Amino acid sequence: MRSAADLDPPAAGRLGTAALIGLAGVATAAANVLQGRYALLAALPIALGTGLYLVTRVPLRWSAGALVAVLLTVDVSTDAAGIWHTPFVGLGDLLRDNLDRIVPGLAVNGFEVAILLLLAVWGYRRATVSAVDDDGRVATAGAARDLALLFLVGLAYAEANGLARGTGPAAWKLRNNLHVLLFFLLGHVAFRGPRDHGLLARIVLFAASVKALMAVWVQQVVAPAATGGELSYATSHGDSALFTVALVILLARPMERPDRRRLLDAAVLGPLLLLGVVENGRRLAWVVLATSFLAIYLLSPWRPWKRLITRGVVILLPIAALYVGVGWNRDSSFFGPIRLLRSVSGSSADASTRWRDIENWNIAMSIREHPVLGAGLGAQYTIYKHNADISMFYPDYRGWPHNSVLGLLLLAGLVAFAAMWCFNAGIVYLAVRSYRLARDPEDRVAALACIAAVIACMGLAYGDTGANLVQYRILLGLAMAVAAKLAVATGAWPAKAGAGRTAR
Repeated sequence: MRSAADLDPPAAGRLGTAALIGLAGVATAAANVLQGRYALLAALPIALGTGLYLVTRVPLRWSAGALVAVLLTVDVSTDAAGIWHTPFVGLGDLLRDNLDRIVPGLAVNGFEVAILLLLAVWGYRRATVSAVDDDGRVATAGAARDLALLFLVGLAYAEANGLARGTGPAAWKLRNNLHVLLFFLLGHVAFRGPRDHGLLARIVLFAASVKALMAVWVQQVVAPAATGGELSYATSHGDSALFTVALVILLARPMERPDRRRLLDAAVLGPLLLLGVVENGRRLAWVVLATSFLAIYLLSPWRPWKRLITRGVVILLPIAALYVGVGWNRDSSFFGPIRLLRSVSGSSADASTRWRDIENWNIAMSIREHPVLGAGLGAQYTIYKHNADISMFYPDYRGWPHNSVLGLLLLAGLVAFAAMWCFNAGIVYLAVRSYRLARDPEDRVAALACIAAVIACMGLAYGDTGANLVQYRILLGLAMAVAAKLAVATGAWPAKAGAGRTAR
C-alpha cells in the first residue's frame, strides 16, 4: 500500500481534503451530542486538522510569521493585572502555559509544540528536497551558529555547576533561556532573508499597534471602572521592547528612504505607539527608546535629518539645562519629564526604585562569593541587607532577580556569562557591519531594528526579569536570525563555502 508520502501532490491534496471532510463530520456529530460550552470542544479536531494541513502545505515563513504574530499580539491571563482580557486570551494561555493542564504529564507549552512541528516540516522538506521554501533564500552567517553554540555551552555549564553545588535543577531557567535559541532556529529555517524582512516588520508593527490600543482601552476605560484609577501597567512589561522595536522600524523607514507613504505611516502609527508607551506606564520603555535612537543617530551618516537634529540639539541644549535645573526638585505637571528622569537615576524617587537598589546591592555582594565560576543556575542571591519579601507575587525572586544581568552574572559566573552574552554582542556586530555595507534602504532598516531589539532586550534584562518575558525571547532570537542572514546578503559576512547567496 502506498503511504501519503509516496503520493503525487494532487493525490496528497485530495487525501488531505478527504481527511478534513471526515473531521468536519466527526465534529458535527460530536456537537450534537455535547451540550453548552463543551460543544465548542467539538470544533477542536477540525481546527487542529485544518491547521496541520495548512502548515504542511504553505511555505514555512507564513506559518512561522503567524505564530510570531499571535505570540506578540494575543494577551494572556496575567496581562492588565488580570482584570480584563480579550476574547483570545485562551489562545494566548494555550500557547504560553504548559499543556499538562489539558494532558496530564505533558510538560511542554503550546508554542514549543508549534515550533517543533514547524521544524519537523522543515526536516521533512529537506529530506525530500522540496524547494517550496528556497525561493530567494539567503544563507545564515556561520558566526551566528557558533555564537548560539557558545550560548548553549555557557548555559549548560551554569546548570551543571549548580547541580554539582547541590542547588538542584533549574528547569524553568534553562527553558526560558533555551527559547532564545529556539526562536533563532525558527528564524533560521523559516525566513529566507531580506525578502521576508518586510513581513517581519509588518508583524511587529501590527502587534505593537494592537497592544497600544489595548493599553489605551485598559487605562482609560477598564481601570477607572474596576479600580477607580490607573493600573501600574496596562498590558505587560515585555511590551516595552515591542514598542521600542516597532517605533524604530516606523521612524527608520522614512529616515532611510523618505517618501510620502513612509512619512504617512510614521505620522499615523507613531503617536499611537507613543501613547501605548505612556499608557503602559513602564519607565524602562523610555530609557531603551532613547538609547535606541541615540544608537541610530551615532550610526547614521550625515543626512539632512541628522544635521537638522544636531543643530536643534545645539540650540536647545542651554534651554534644556535650565529646564532641568529649575525643575529638578519640583513636582508640577510641567516638570513631569524631570520626575521620570529622577525616578530612573536615583533611589529616592519611589519605593520600587529603592527596593531594586537594595536587591542590586545584595546580588553584587553575592557575586563576590563565586566571582568567576558562579553559584550555579539553581542558586539564589544571599540577603546581606534586608528588603521587602515579594515571594507572594514572585516566588523565585532571589533565584532569577529583576536585574537578571547581575543575576546571570551571579548564577553563571564571569566566564559563562560572557559566553552567553556574546550572543547579544554578535547581533550588534553583524547588524552594524550590514548597515555600513547595505545598499537597499530596507536592509538598513532591518539592521537598525536588530540593534534596537538588542538594546530593548538588554534593558528588559537589567530593569526586569529578561528571559522570563516572551517578547525578550522572540525579539532576541529573531534579531540574530535576521542579522545573520542580512550579513551574508550584504557581504558583511562571507557565505559558507558552497552555500552562496541566493538572488532576491
